[in-house]
Amino acid sequence: MLYIEDNLSNLRLVERIIARRPGVTLVSAMQGSRGVELARAHRPDLIILDLHLPDMPGADVLVGCLPTRRRRRFPW
Repeated sequence: MLYIEDNLSNLRLVERIIARRPGVTLVSAMQGSRGVELARAHRPDLIILDLHLPDMPGADVLVGCLPTRRRRRFPW
């Protein structure tokens, strides 16, 4: 699971919740660009994405996390 969130309080809350779930590994990023890097490196089954990040719009992060062949389906 990848959580891309710039609010530290929200990030810590989700970390505590996921820590109670055996078998679930959480990878997190506080910047969209780092989230894209982690998504490409880890290929998580689930991504939770804050749409209002300081370094790039959430829609751009979403498209950046997609495999290259799927990116061209999005008009933005």
